[in-house]
Amino acid sequence: MNKFKIIGLTSGIIGLLISVAMIICGFADIALPKPVWAVFAVVCLINAVLIIVNAKMKH
Repeated sequence: MNKFKIIGLTSGIIGLLISVAMIICGFADIALPKPVWAVFAVVCLINAVLIIVNAKMKH
């Protein structure tokens, strides 16, 4: 497995996990503490960086 597939797979899994967690919390009307939202924000930022790095490395 090459580097491009690993970065793409990692960013896809991170995005999927965050999306599912946010949807579940939204439908269940669960109020998450601010530190959890901060962790979600940091993980989403890392995910965005991984996507950008993956896009730049392919060209």
